[in-house]
Amino acid sequence: MRIGLLIRDVEYRDALIEMISEFDKEIFVEIAGEQGMGKNCVILTDVRPEEIKSDALKRLRDRTVFISCAKKDMVPSKYADNESNYENDDIFSIHRVFKYSRISSIMSELSMVYCSWTGDSGGSSILTRTIAVCSGSGSDCSERCLSLARQIIYRRGGSVLVLPLGFINAYDHGDGSDCNYFARLMYMLDAKRDFPPDAFTNTDSYGISYLMMPSGRNPVAYLDAEDLAMLIRSLAAKFDTLVMDIGTGFRNENLQVMRDADNVLCFETARKLIDIESLLGKDSRCICTGIRISGADDENLRIDDFVRDIYGIKNEENTEIRYSKKVC
Repeated sequence: MRIGLLIRDVEYRDALIEMISEFDKEIFVEIAGEQGMGKNCVILTDVRPEEIKSDALKRLRDRTVFISCAKKDMVPSKYADNESNYENDDIFSIHRVFKYSRISSIMSELSMVYCSWTGDSGGSSILTRTIAVCSGSGSDCSERCLSLARQIIYRRGGSVLVLPLGFINAYDHGDGSDCNYFARLMYMLDAKRDFPPDAFTNTDSYGISYLMMPSGRNPVAYLDAEDLAMLIRSLAAKFDTLVMDIGTGFRNENLQVMRDADNVLCFETARKLIDIESLLGKDSRCICTGIRISGADDENLRIDDFVRDIYGIKNEENTEIRYSKKVC
């Protein structure tokens, strides 16, 4: 991606260039000069839209992100809580980003604009494995999902997204601003627009990706069956593996997600054994695996066995691992 900077605040511009170079070495940054801006650049500017003549704004707005010093200028969405519905499909015609957002948020906005402007969404995954993870207790299912995701990256590689489906989101990957990235993603999907995955996700040092949502109340848990299926299908087109953290959130919509998943991994305690067959129905053909919660080291070994099993990875003696499993 090529980014053209037209920023009057020189100190801010220079700091931004340094942060962009650290964020992604493959991004080319061009500073606007007397010769204007390269025709292949997405523009990032602190010039206000009101300062640009109407005809010029119409030509440039599809490729331009305007830097705003006020959060109130950020565009709301019909999916955000306590906000009015919008019937005008042009609500995102002016792209804005808050000046003091994290660099990941600024790059997400630029990536989305670049995708919309060029039609290049950065490719998609042809075959995605979906894994639903549930628990017999509310204890640290998120940590076990992270252990699973790390092991998949270590053993298999590829891109992995962890998607929380319970009522509480334990993965804090918001940017600290008021911008509702999840609401904007759902708007894009509703409008049947393609999107680059890095426009709405953050990736940690292990290579695990997450939707950009703050911790706490999880908006995914309030989607109906149709919207939830649409979200999962869309994310599955962008990542090699989806790890869906259901925890103890066994609502009907999540049970359907489990039925449709390639694999279900259930963490159980001796006191709380989950009758998956009863929950999902006898006609379900999902492949279910149970792991007894017994301690970090033992659990990690069993998670490793599970990853080896579902991907058919051979062990050091060149024999395939077959961890005990049952078919529901």
